[in-house]
Amino acid sequence: MMSSSDQPVALSRQASFGVETGFVVWSALFVVPRVVVNVHKTKKLLIEDAVSIFALVLLMAALTLNCEVAEAIFTPTPALFLVRVITAFNFLIGFAMWSSKVPILLLYVRLFGITTNWLRIAAYTTIAVTLALFLAGMSYVGASCVPYTADPSAEFVNTCKDRINVGSLALGFVAISTDIIILVLPIPVLMSLSIPQHKKVGLMFVFLSGIVALAAGITSLFYKWQSTSGGTIMQMRVAMLCRVVESCIAIVAGSVPALYAFWKTFIAPSALYSRARSCLSSIAKRIPSLRGSQTGPRLPLTKDDSSQEQNGRGGISQSHVR
Repeated sequence: MMSSSDQPVALSRQASFGVETGFVVWSALFVVPRVVVNVHKTKKLLIEDAVSIFALVLLMAALTLNCEVAEAIFTPTPALFLVRVITAFNFLIGFAMWSSKVPILLLYVRLFGITTNWLRIAAYTTIAVTLALFLAGMSYVGASCVPYTADPSAEFVNTCKDRINVGSLALGFVAISTDIIILVLPIPVLMSLSIPQHKKVGLMFVFLSGIVALAAGITSLFYKWQSTSGGTIMQMRVAMLCRVVESCIAIVAGSVPALYAFWKTFIAPSALYSRARSCLSSIAKRIPSLRGSQTGPRLPLTKDDSSQEQNGRGGISQSHVR
């Protein structure tokens, strides 16, 4: 077991769990409008919406189980329970990472698959190949970490630990490769197609978020590599945090293009939005008059003042004539 006092930890267990939960909630705020508008239009739950919900559930389950893993590491725990918890956690986080990226590929198919056959084939192939690789990695870990006795030996626990580390690193490389494919796959299509402005904005967000997700995946893989070679607890927590960030960004990126439809369908026609818009419009109209009133009120002219002003104007005009 590992003591919390062995290494200085800058990020506490509670803080890391809070940040990770915040990212999951943030991504859920994008998934809900997407599901609502798609169900409203199609009268059914689309496969990419179901996968996004599934990814959120898996992420929350993985975060909860990660707390059990941390508790088992810091406290005296039976080896059998520790092996089971760590194995289950790796299954959950692996499938969560895979399912978080699938909606983006399905979004590409829905937007461009009808007119671009090669993109549809590439997207479905990526989904199938990455699923097969994730299943192979999970099977590799599971086959090595299923105890045949109620009291597994220390050699068995160490072997399981080594297999988990190898499997985690391999899945990290698969996740990074998927991010690269998601990043470059739509570029030829975007350069050749003329699409509405709001779709361009949504796809640009997907493209930029792919860069951030790729950076998070590389960072997670780096810290995971460090933690497998005698790293600190802090490195393990940073690796987990980056995994969650990578998955949440992928979920959000797949949901952003539906926000315009949600706005146009539910927000713009609402009475509350109309009242807020009219209120802001009236305030905007009053701003010029308020600026003009800052120069002070102008008193009405008397007859003498009016005649003097006219004479003054006439004198000026006569001087110019001369």
